[in-house]
Amino acid sequence: MENTMANDCPSRAKLRHAKRLVVKLGSAVVLDQQGQFARSRIDNLMHDLFSVSNQNEIVLVCSGAVGAGMTKLGINHVKAQGSTRWACAAAGQASLWPEWHGILHEHGKVPAQILLTEADFSDRDRYLQISETITRLLHLDSLPVINENDTANGKTARRGAQVFDDNDRLAALVASAIDADALIILSNVDGVFDRPPEEESAKLLYRLENDRPLSFGLQSTWGRGGMKAKVAAAQFAAQSGVAVVIGNGTSPNALKRILDGQLEGTAIMGQKSHNKRRNWLAQATAPQGKVRINTGAYEALCTQTNSLLMRGVLIIEGDFEPGSVLELETENRQIVGRGVSRMSSSQARQAQITQQRSVTLIKRDDLVIFGEPS
Repeated sequence: MENTMANDCPSRAKLRHAKRLVVKLGSAVVLDQQGQFARSRIDNLMHDLFSVSNQNEIVLVCSGAVGAGMTKLGINHVKAQGSTRWACAAAGQASLWPEWHGILHEHGKVPAQILLTEADFSDRDRYLQISETITRLLHLDSLPVINENDTANGKTARRGAQVFDDNDRLAALVASAIDADALIILSNVDGVFDRPPEEESAKLLYRLENDRPLSFGLQSTWGRGGMKAKVAAAQFAAQSGVAVVIGNGTSPNALKRILDGQLEGTAIMGQKSHNKRRNWLAQATAPQGKVRINTGAYEALCTQTNSLLMRGVLIIEGDFEPGSVLELETENRQIVGRGVSRMSSSQARQAQITQQRSVTLIKRDDLVIFGEPS
């Protein structure tokens, strides 16, 4: 691979000067082929990370708990489903944390463990507490090590949209919540390819455009996200203005080359972001209902500072309470935004029946239209 400074994407330049950095380590990076903590590899990664970014604020999002737990409990990965998977996550997390604690102490860092669930992001108060806690840890010169709390994520009861279903998305959410400058997602693949990387003619894309069609390859033994999830998470983070690079954490010194701004991995350019509340609405919430709006309402929401009134509502779907997040869709059923409802579903339906057309369903301050400027 060419070892030169890359001018192909502003994300690489932004990453070189990043003050707040989130690094996501996939299961294939954290664990070796036997499902054990890959201590030598992680030690080298931490050396590269801290040698280049010693003055930066760093957050790690680390996978591998389920895989490590399967090894500890003697569970075949094919059978690690449902409660067995959650049990493996609990056992694996207990076995991995002493490793992380020890290796970070050896590099002069004070680690802090944080386990998160979807509800921690979809609830506004908890989301803000996460952001404030991580930020405070960084100011105290601690290094947060974050993972999903698989045993308490409530996935048996979950309905409707998901906030995240893998640690790639979790890393993107964390990066957005703490206003990170950059996110590096590391797996055992060199980056994003134009076709499955196991194909002989596959070519690495050094820069990823949002509209480029892609075909993805196989997942790793221990992980569950795959490259498709990594690209989705990268694009998600980029919408919050975060510079993103997807690279290979098992390739010697690849992280250092990424941090140096060299042509390593796949870069995704950060875009202009909404304000923080609208970022939360657009990205970190799990909608409890949906409303279909007419064309006039959609155009007004796009071009003016209007609230959504009942006169613009065609159909109300789902059962929800005041304060619930709703998806907005157009007459042709395209999802175009989200907002916080001022009414319950029964109140909204009653207002529709009684033709209370001037009643506000969603205030403008509680609404985001996808693709609009801040």
